[in-house]
Amino acid sequence: LSYAKTFGPNFSGGLKFNYHTVSITDYGNIYAFSIEAGLQVKVLPELILGTHVINPTCARFGTELQNPLLTTFKFGCHYDFSKRSFWVTEVEKALSFAPVFKTAIEYGLAEVISLRGGILTNPFRQTAGIGVHTASFRMDIGAMSHSTLGFSPQMNLAYAF
Repeated sequence: LSYAKTFGPNFSGGLKFNYHTVSITDYGNIYAFSIEAGLQVKVLPELILGTHVINPTCARFGTELQNPLLTTFKFGCHYDFSKRSFWVTEVEKALSFAPVFKTAIEYGLAEVISLRGGILTNPFRQTAGIGVHTASFRMDIGAMSHSTLGFSPQMNLAYAF
């Protein structure tokens, strides 16, 4: 369950309530509740800053599971170079893990075609992609390179009625 609201032209926020469940045959079920919250501020017409916290209450599945629900803090920004090109960056820190730095750029080649590229740390990963967008159709193709997992292609198709 999520709720988001804008508070004027430069500020917005959101709150999300999550229900997590794990079901293992012959072991039973376990559940937990968590929340998320986010804020976004338009500092300049071309610059947006945002923050997001996931599971700030450190909710867990109890003592039965070794994989707890992570508490994660994120801070990011979006900077528009032009109507069709922008840069995004984010720092993500989950408790008990090293911070992850993410940055990417999108360049609009034409009115409907965009090229994308980015990098992430911990572990180091590279991303690249292309997007084709019209008023009612959207196609995105991308890939990520990971030193251990290898090459991971992705594709998205969407049509608006």
